[in-house]
Amino acid sequence: MQKQSLVTIPLKVGDPIFNWLPVETLIRERQQEYYTILAVADKAAESTAFVEFMLRVIQDALNDLIQTKQVREQVTD
Repeated sequence: MQKQSLVTIPLKVGDPIFNWLPVETLIRERQQEYYTILAVADKAAESTAFVEFMLRVIQDALNDLIQTKQVREQVTD
């Protein structure tokens, strides 16, 4: 079973689409940036940078999902 992060569990509870998005994978691929952003947010005592980072990750995951779906539809046709 894939380990879920505290970041994505609330997303998956809020909307089932997040069960299909590889958010953890994208975070792992950007691990250095993830920790850098966490440090910036912690130092500033302000979460905006982290929220913006996570929104970019989610947007990228959605774009990947859309691309995959489009390719699958083209192959099926």
